[in-house]
Amino acid sequence: MDPAGRCLAQPPAAPAGASTDVLTGTAPNDVWALGRGEWGDFGQYHWDGSRWTDRTLPDFEVLAARAVSRTDVWAVGNYRESDGDVPGAVAHWNGSAWTLTKLGVPDAWTNIKAVHVVSAHDVWVVGSGGGRLYAAHYDGASWQEVALPRLSGLSATANAVTVRDGEVWIGGTDRNIYTDSGTPRAFVLHGNGTDWQTTYVPVPAPSGDASEDRMSVQALAVHDGTVWAGLYADRTKDRGLARWNGSTWETAAAPGATPGSEVTALYPTADGTLWANGLLYPNAYLKGYAASLAPSA
Repeated sequence: MDPAGRCLAQPPAAPAGASTDVLTGTAPNDVWALGRGEWGDFGQYHWDGSRWTDRTLPDFEVLAARAVSRTDVWAVGNYRESDGDVPGAVAHWNGSAWTLTKLGVPDAWTNIKAVHVVSAHDVWVVGSGGGRLYAAHYDGASWQEVALPRLSGLSATANAVTVRDGEVWIGGTDRNIYTDSGTPRAFVLHGNGTDWQTTYVPVPAPSGDASEDRMSVQALAVHDGTVWAGLYADRTKDRGLARWNGSTWETAAAPGATPGSEVTALYPTADGTLWANGLLYPNAYLKGYAASLAPSA
């Protein structure tokens, strides 16, 4: 149902074997379903309002995507080479075909996990490879790696990127996996692409089984001129959101606020609404949710 109470047509289930790990689109008749299929193969499918069309680039695993228009879609992830190498990859859809570009840390498995499109000549992607952060910028003609500061840990990963008034914000997790005291911390870098400031989100330190000790910025978005971060923390915590107040991060409960709520994606829409989705852990089982935050008056 839409806000007026009218029924909205929904596309049928994606083709057999397809994945909906990643969804993006611009309208009910312009929807992309991308990811890993049930047999472990990768696929990209498009819905035009009447049917699904297979637009698959074989061996391209999509981890994030953003549709700007019907002729401007960006997808990022990694590419499985025949010799076993796994470089990062960015693919662009121009309305009729994909163009794939391989990027990443040389001689290292690279996952590109987020993309932010400012314009046709200003696109940012971030991820990690070889135990370090990775970022690249597209100026409309070519991709260039952007040097990021080394953090305190030895296995930092970048999961999110957004841009506010020309300033780039990159978020992820920072952890030294080789020390017992290597508590993972949710970090955010922000800067002009050359000079960076590092901040950490004050999520309470996790406890318990080390396999559960993940603290990370999973998503970033701008809402009402403020940068918001979606967080993953230990399941016993309920700090799923944070907002930048100009000098530090202020944490808040995730939408729907049950202990252990997490925010895995933030998506601002053209009307100023901020959408969030993620997972809840009521009674020790997973439950997905979506929630929205209206723009201020």
